[in-house]
Amino acid sequence: MKKLILTFILSISLSLSYTQEAQSYSKVISIPNISADTLYLLSKQWVISSFVTPSKVMQDDSKELKLISAKGSIEYSYGKFSYISYDGYLTYLIQIQSRDGRIKVDITNIIHENLPGNARTSNLGFITNIVDPYKKGVGKNYNNNVIRDIKEKMKIYSEIKFKDIEEYLNKKQVREEKEW
Repeated sequence: MKKLILTFILSISLSLSYTQEAQSYSKVISIPNISADTLYLLSKQWVISSFVTPSKVMQDDSKELKLISAKGSIEYSYGKFSYISYDGYLTYLIQIQSRDGRIKVDITNIIHENLPGNARTSNLGFITNIVDPYKKGVGKNYNNNVIRDIKEKMKIYSEIKFKDIEEYLNKKQVREEKEW
């Protein structure tokens, strides 16, 4: 009985040590002397101006929590002919939470979907923080290469989004001050 309990505890602890978390990119952007309410409204305006159909991408809009989240999508291609079956889209969730003088931007829940008609095995789905998650199988090297490429491209994309949000908020802040 003791061996059974020990085996059960050991299996639980091992499974907890290998938990998968969503790959995410975060940045706290400082916008001094601006209230959380104003930053929330400016962030909402950024979402409206940045997405083609903001009503369809808006996931959460909580004035009480000063939180806005939207679902975005970008095209994905590895860039080599031998990886053409992985071409498709990356969808992601962008969350902007406002506090007095700063906002926190998170880009998370990245999902890879290949184009219809391509091999289903090339549809990688939810991207986690695990390095080289594919340990077995015929396409493990291809899959791991694509996941590394997705993470690198999303890191660059996230930095561009962070900079875009920061410039938008600073520009709007200056414009509002001049109008007074």
